[in-house]
Amino acid sequence: MRFATRRSTHRVQLHPFKNEILHVDFQRVDENKKIHMKVPLHFVNADVSPAVKESGAVVSHVANDLDVTCLPRDLPEFIEVDLSGLDVGKPIHVSELKLPAGVSIVTHGKLDPVVASAVVPKAAIEAEEEAAAAAAATAEAAATAAAATPTAAAPAGEAKAPEKEKKEGGKEDKKK
Repeated sequence: MRFATRRSTHRVQLHPFKNEILHVDFQRVDENKKIHMKVPLHFVNADVSPAVKESGAVVSHVANDLDVTCLPRDLPEFIEVDLSGLDVGKPIHVSELKLPAGVSIVTHGKLDPVVASAVVPKAAIEAEEEAAAAAAATAEAAATAAAATPTAAAPAGEAKAPEKEKKEGGKEDKKK
């Protein structure tokens, strides 16, 4: 009796710095039984996503591979993740991926794990907050200056002038 078997590359060990294969593990699989394997994710269209173009966000790859179950003939080389619809605050979940026919994802107890998300860098957020605070301070100073009357501003200016002279006089004495 002959069984329908096939071999699958299970593990490849490479030399740390030479371009040499040190060891390869093969796995014999039955073509009529489903197998459980890790499949790498390929992320595409990150540069055209609204999160990157409009918000200046950075794409975070939460997962680099997924566990799948399928027949050996249906095993994909990789799963493509299209990031063209990615926006800040709206991550891409496993349920949104387009899978080949006959392939199902194993989620290990998680309902719908995140695959990729967009994160705005903290420096960009702080720069925006500082710009907003500076604009608010400028507007507040302009409102205060507009509210002050010209007669009230003159005595304040006169009061500051003697203090300035005292400071200058003290500095001159120290220099001599």
